[in-house]
Amino acid sequence: MIEPERPLFGPLELEIVVTPAKEGTSLTVYHRGYQSGEHWDWMHDTVEKGWQHVLDDMQQWFQLEGRE
Repeated sequence: MIEPERPLFGPLELEIVVTPAKEGTSLTVYHRGYQSGEHWDWMHDTVEKGWQHVLDDMQQWFQLEGRE
């Protein structure tokens, strides 16, 4: 993620785990490698909100398509 007013972030690790669940599928996202400090705190908060938005959108899409 490149933000002109912030230092470069990284390296980060992204792991997405998809497993069968009782009534569908469970998707878990692990986004690791964050460090400490003001810029890293901002990065973590921004990415956390972004993932929540994306995952909510995916869930809604699957529900509309009847694939959940």
